[in-house]
Amino acid sequence: MDRRWPRSGSAVNSNGQVTGYLVVNGQNHAFLYGAGVTTDLNSWLNATSSQGNAINATGQLVGNSTNGGGSGFFYNGTVTDLNALVSASDPLKARVTLTAAVALNDNRLILASGTDSQDMSLHSYLVQGPWLDFAPGILDFASEAIGTVSADQSVTVKNSGTTTVQVGSVMVSGDFVIHANDCDTSLQAGGTCTIGVAFASSGSGDRTGGLTVASNGAPFVVPLLGASPISVTFTASPTSVPMAHQQSSRGRFRRAPLVPRRAE
Repeated sequence: MDRRWPRSGSAVNSNGQVTGYLVVNGQNHAFLYGAGVTTDLNSWLNATSSQGNAINATGQLVGNSTNGGGSGFFYNGTVTDLNALVSASDPLKARVTLTAAVALNDNRLILASGTDSQDMSLHSYLVQGPWLDFAPGILDFASEAIGTVSADQSVTVKNSGTTTVQVGSVMVSGDFVIHANDCDTSLQAGGTCTIGVAFASSGSGDRTGGLTVASNGAPFVVPLLGASPISVTFTASPTSVPMAHQQSSRGRFRRAPLVPRRAE
């Protein structure tokens, strides 16, 4: 049974949105609460443990999870590993893993902490959170028969920043296909583009995948969920029951089941 209890709130913004962690089947899951709806971020993180630590005025949040041995994350409709936001020119990038995010402001500047794998020293980082926002953050398709293709569902990508953002490759994994994509190689400030995805099931049961959009070296992944009916075939085999001859009232013999007798 899936059981969820709010256990700890870590931060709240002026709009009444809250982050912290839920307890789900004995595991901590980061969450976002707002307008009466609780969103379990483990749908993106898929971690054994996670929690939200800070939230800004527009509802973006940061936290940490056990993914990859421990990493900080940024959530803005989808989840980004903070380590993907560290510049490739950073001399410590190969050694330091950002394990937690502890603060976030309205300009999406993130204060994070990391550990150096060589000497286990601690480092503080200030990284810029991405300005690409995705809605919806998950595409959940209805059940589809194997070998058929669903109607499209769309993801809208928005540049919420004040400068142009580069958009790289757009790919899907699993039993999903891209049917439409009007995202160019760049997206102007305030601009939007749309990606259409369909579910093309190739097997029974739950099917999962991801829509990945690259921007400035960081991958943004929108989880894709689908399912196909499971076919079960039952084969009946004859069962033989021991029989004994018994004379009927009409003088003919018929077969009757053997009935065990209790010892006298």
